[in-house]
Amino acid sequence: MTNAVTVAPYGKWDSPITAEYLSGDSIHFEGIQSNSRPTEGGRFAVVEITEDIAKDVLPAEYSAMGSIHEYGGGSIAMHPDGRLLFTNHPKNGIFLLDPASGEVEMVVAPDATVRFGNFSVHPKTQEWILAVQETHTKDSQDSTTVKNSIVAIHVPTAKVTTIVEGADFYQHPQFNPDGSQLYRFDGLVSKHICLNGLQTAEFGSREPCLGNCTYIQLDEKTLVASANKSATSNLILIDISTYSWKDLSLPIVDIQKNAIARVTSSSFAVIGSTRTSPQALYRVDLGDTASIKLLKSTIQLDIPESIISEAQHITFPRIYSKGTTGFANAWLVEPKNNAFKGIEGTKPPLLVWMHGGPTYHVPPGLSLTTQYWTSRGYAYVLVNHVGSTGYGRAYREMLDGQWGAADIEDAASCVAFLNSERIIDPSKVGIVGESAGGYAVMQALYIYPEIWAAGISIYGISSLSGFAETTHKFESHYIDSLVLGKGEKSQEEIEAIYKGRSALYHAENIRAPLLLLQGDVDTIVPASQATQMEERMHELGKEIQVVMFEGEGHGFHMSKTIRASTEIQTEFWLNKLL
Repeated sequence: MTNAVTVAPYGKWDSPITAEYLSGDSIHFEGIQSNSRPTEGGRFAVVEITEDIAKDVLPAEYSAMGSIHEYGGGSIAMHPDGRLLFTNHPKNGIFLLDPASGEVEMVVAPDATVRFGNFSVHPKTQEWILAVQETHTKDSQDSTTVKNSIVAIHVPTAKVTTIVEGADFYQHPQFNPDGSQLYRFDGLVSKHICLNGLQTAEFGSREPCLGNCTYIQLDEKTLVASANKSATSNLILIDISTYSWKDLSLPIVDIQKNAIARVTSSSFAVIGSTRTSPQALYRVDLGDTASIKLLKSTIQLDIPESIISEAQHITFPRIYSKGTTGFANAWLVEPKNNAFKGIEGTKPPLLVWMHGGPTYHVPPGLSLTTQYWTSRGYAYVLVNHVGSTGYGRAYREMLDGQWGAADIEDAASCVAFLNSERIIDPSKVGIVGESAGGYAVMQALYIYPEIWAAGISIYGISSLSGFAETTHKFESHYIDSLVLGKGEKSQEEIEAIYKGRSALYHAENIRAPLLLLQGDVDTIVPASQATQMEERMHELGKEIQVVMFEGEGHGFHMSKTIRASTEIQTEFWLNKLL
């Protein structure tokens, strides 16, 4: 006997992946020892993971989350005595946690204007801690007053001593093995080492977050690293004495942030996702072949394999490009649900996802958010436009001076390609993205209004000049090269370029309904970016809806927000796209 298959319009299929599930028990790992919990108000818990159990060790009144660069990261470090160093959000300060007893000891008193992260403990005395420190003036968003430095903290006395300052940013302060020297990263690189066959692979990423680690040293001559090619992570072993390497041929295809940790000289832990399973913590043991063991998955609900749709890499011609031609890239995830099929003679609606960054990329690892849509009958394409990481330096630099133009051309070109392949219904195409991707949504709606039936911008930018004036220190000059390109420009020219690539000043060309989702305490893309776009659209009699989420910043962390956002988007697409 076979299960009956229901015929229903694409986009209106029932799915076991619900908005409540996406916002509830699915825990997102942020590092080896911490995970973010939407069900606890976005709190970052600390979990001790053994072979058999995962146990919370941080008292519920604390949240192990930093906020340096506004993105945070590097908020936890292991002390040699077995305790954990952490900084507490949102009050800051530095604390020591005994995971056995749950006792917390204050090292540096909380101060709302002083942030810490990226800890390193002296290997011998254990009384000294290195950290990145970021100081702010009270009640000020003026990025010119923010100061970054590396400090040494004497644990017994809580004295904080500045070790180095003067550069705009610092990351990865470390003691050498005997504690006699200090290493740091301040953006100056004296030597690049190329590995044969991996000249265009990427071993790092843009680092707004502190503490990123996508490689680790196993012994004096062996590194294990994540090499990214075609937006896909590959775990490799590197012999640093010969600069030779070998692929471990593991199924993990997405490794990001603080994701690899040494266990022994022949084993390591890694956080990543595969093409058919979401983010999880694994142990890898090396031998003639590498063996992998699942320790802890983020998924807490059985999802039938029959509805899982794997991402397919596509390359398409940049037919809308007004400058550099060639090809761009994307991941296509087609609708799939064994309980449903579309009406004969129809094609599925398409949702086009524009990633943040914009110098970032979408990997092929399983995303339950993507599966939420594909299991309902939507085709979903995740565009890695020019400027995306994961495809080498030349591809990334193609966006310089062209942000808000070239990436939008690629979104339009991708839709044209999928239509030419008869994969989608061209009359039912929506575009959605967050942050830089939200900016792309609004740009796309006015530049190519004939393509889009609707758009959703999640904390996106409507005015580049407003963004440049109000954003935080770390990204305060980020858009200079992305928008203005090379060469000196007068203030008049700068203002003209900013205005020319801001949807706020071209809203009269928008035809499609627009939904804006925004956090009211966002310090990266302020809420004013949404409210001014709302006001302008209303002036023009255009259709716009703005939903402001209280207490949310750049990235939604609370369960109620994630659930509400998903439900609002679902209703929007049903009403405006189908």
